[in-house]
Amino acid sequence: MTEFFSSRRRFMTSVGMGGAALGLLAACGIDPKGDETADKSGDDAQKHAMKFEKKAKEFVERYKLDDGTVHPRHLEDHKDSKEPVDVYLLARRFSFEPGILKLNRGVAYRFHMMTNDVTHSVWFQPGDIPPITLRKNEPVEQTIALHRLGNHSITCNIYCGPGHDKMRVQVTVV
Repeated sequence: MTEFFSSRRRFMTSVGMGGAALGLLAACGIDPKGDETADKSGDDAQKHAMKFEKKAKEFVERYKLDDGTVHPRHLEDHKDSKEPVDVYLLARRFSFEPGILKLNRGVAYRFHMMTNDVTHSVWFQPGDIPPITLRKNEPVEQTIALHRLGNHSITCNIYCGPGHDKMRVQVTVV
């Protein structure tokens, strides 16, 4: 081993090749650590992912407007609630569900987010919120309030394949 790393050039070459291999794996959406969630929980992770997907679909159906926009808000039964409004966001190759959101300015929204295929991220633009990484079958929860009126978007900034650039949620803050 000391013979191979005897020169700085050989050491730097081996480190550079390893970094390039990791970068290539990440670009293809492959976790270089392996699929640890499948090893740890197997069927449980799959059941959890299916349960989250069901909640996300129920969320869309509950708050969907006639034009297809999803407008989460406190409905009549919780109108005076100080609790954040729950939003479910499912990321997958190459889309988010829901794809169009209408949010109220200054209202706290508790985003429940997950992906069931490869690593993605949720990046609010424009905004001061850093990208949120989503790993396969690992739910992430974050409370967010948007204060700028107008059109925004949520994008994925982790390359997941050839349709990656289409991963976008249209967000209108009213």
